[in-house]
Amino acid sequence: MQGEQDQVSATNVDAYGDQARALLDALAAQLGGLAQVLARHWLDGMAGAGGEPGPTSGWPQDDLDVLRLRQEEHARHLLRASATRPELAAAGRLIGAADALRGLDGAQLSAACSAAAGSFATQAAAALGASAGGQRLALIMMQRLFDDLHARIAGLTGVVRAYQQEAVAPLPVRATPWAQFVDGQLQRIAQLPGIVACAMLRPDAQGVFRVEALAGHPAMRAFLGRDGPDELPRLDARSRHGQGLVAPAWRSGAIVYAGRYASDPRTTAWRGSWEALRAQVQVCSTVAIPVLDRAGHAVHVLLLYGSTPNQFGSAAMRVFVEGLQRRFGVVWEQAHYLRPMQPVPEAQARAWRERLFAGGLEMFVQPIVDLRDGTVGKVEALARLRGEDGGVVSPGLFLPLLGEAELHWLFREGLEQALAWLARWEAAGLRLEVSLNLPPSTLVDARCADWIHDALRRHGLPAQRLSLELLETQQIEAGLQHQAIDSLSRLGVRLAMDDLGAGYSSLKRLASSRFDLIKIDQDLFRQLHVAPLNTLNLVGSLIRLGDDYDCEIVVEGLEDAGMIEVAALLGADLGQGWGLGRPMEPERLPDWLAQRGPLPAGGRIATPMGALACAWDHARHGATQGSEGLRACPLSAYLARQGGDARRVTHLHARQHLSVLSRQERGEMLDWFVGRLCAPTAG
Repeated sequence: MQGEQDQVSATNVDAYGDQARALLDALAAQLGGLAQVLARHWLDGMAGAGGEPGPTSGWPQDDLDVLRLRQEEHARHLLRASATRPELAAAGRLIGAADALRGLDGAQLSAACSAAAGSFATQAAAALGASAGGQRLALIMMQRLFDDLHARIAGLTGVVRAYQQEAVAPLPVRATPWAQFVDGQLQRIAQLPGIVACAMLRPDAQGVFRVEALAGHPAMRAFLGRDGPDELPRLDARSRHGQGLVAPAWRSGAIVYAGRYASDPRTTAWRGSWEALRAQVQVCSTVAIPVLDRAGHAVHVLLLYGSTPNQFGSAAMRVFVEGLQRRFGVVWEQAHYLRPMQPVPEAQARAWRERLFAGGLEMFVQPIVDLRDGTVGKVEALARLRGEDGGVVSPGLFLPLLGEAELHWLFREGLEQALAWLARWEAAGLRLEVSLNLPPSTLVDARCADWIHDALRRHGLPAQRLSLELLETQQIEAGLQHQAIDSLSRLGVRLAMDDLGAGYSSLKRLASSRFDLIKIDQDLFRQLHVAPLNTLNLVGSLIRLGDDYDCEIVVEGLEDAGMIEVAALLGADLGQGWGLGRPMEPERLPDWLAQRGPLPAGGRIATPMGALACAWDHARHGATQGSEGLRACPLSAYLARQGGDARRVTHLHARQHLSVLSRQERGEMLDWFVGRLCAPTAG
């Protein structure tokens, strides 16, 4: 009779009630070793069952030891007398989320937990015998293990669902600018469980990958945001920084995984730098995802850092990674080929328009540098929108929101601000010219010349101090354009044709109208590293075309020393771009001019890109003949600094000055210089 009462009492035991707590307290000594039993069987389930490898199969022993300690700690929590159901549920969800990041699926987790529960029942029976206490304990622990399994599966499925939802999220509207999409997407990815940081990278003209956007842990943001060239990946496969993950992903167009970042031999070049970060943040795995254009060529690399070993290696995670690759590729295509007309949602557009016409327009200025002597005699005024929070919105976002009348207003307000700054600088002893974009619809407005004349007179400035850059963002009847351009020429302002080389219509305008200055499309120059010889052929021809029309030539988009050197060697008069000076608030310009460093000395080649441009010019137009020409050639000094690697090409270069090279020899020289573009120590 007493045995039957014990049996009934056991079936009614609350796994978290007073009786359960008392029993667990009383049996604490016997339960001490069972936590290790539970943990061991969980680990066995994660390593694989039935001959099939599990997510932890092949893990290094150090990683397995860390995982074992965490599982034992969780098991002790389950066996703790005072643990409540909500506490165990919360702990179970956390460890289930970690299981998902380790690559477990729901079936594997259920199998591992079932095996652990069965083993616990066997061990408990052996340790406690068939007493009533042992029976009660078995029921208590089975209930707790069942609750734990449910919580762990909830945590696991929550993580998997979060990643899946991000991978299949609706695409943004076609008008979303690329930079805006990337910033927002990286912020979303960084919020996913287990993501330590993420970054978008792209190589510059020297083959050095630069971080263009990043999100995640503050320590990681600070580390990835550093700009030291010794820390950054490179395209050159011969360089130790050309290994890793980023450069191979770019070169191959394939996703590259590193399940254990700290021990992966491909990350050796960065090992020391990462060691310094370990006290602040733990990075265990990485994946480099190339963003591909329609031709399958890499245009960016998305880099994800995970907190768990092999985090991106499971089938579910690979679906997420591949989904991200497709998503970024589609949006890149939309942003670069579909020419968005409405770049922001209506609510945001309305807020920006209201701000723009309520004092938010602010004209920044970007220096335009004379490549012959390094002086700055001109700046371009660039429209920006200053938000109420002090943030700055780029024109690519708010300009498409404006109609014809609003573009007229924008031009007149921008002209007013630009000329006011010009007069203010002159009063301080700084004499400059300013250029300003002129939309086509404003150009052909009958009042345009009067607006400009009145503004110049109001600020006491001669017309020659103002250059107007004629844009091609709208379709305007050619006859009206020619008539309007003639009226501005009579006014005396200088006229600049923007983006020569962007299309056939720009060549037609050059042939039919008189321009003082030509700006070469910056997208052409950005192809220097991708297709250097083709780019030199095209840009060199455009510069000579501008010379034939007796126009000053400005090359835009000069981002680094190599680009600057090439533009100067090809004969451009002026240069503009971040490598020379970024857009800035007008009040900062005088200090910037006083503090900026000089351009590299003319007549000296310092970069591999400049050396290629000089060699290309010799191959295309011939080198100065004679020994004196060889000694004076800047390429001679450059080659002398390259040492033995340049022996053959040095010989060919000398012959080029003293005789004539065959077509095959000229090609051999150019191939050598193209190969040097990726060499980390070249130049």
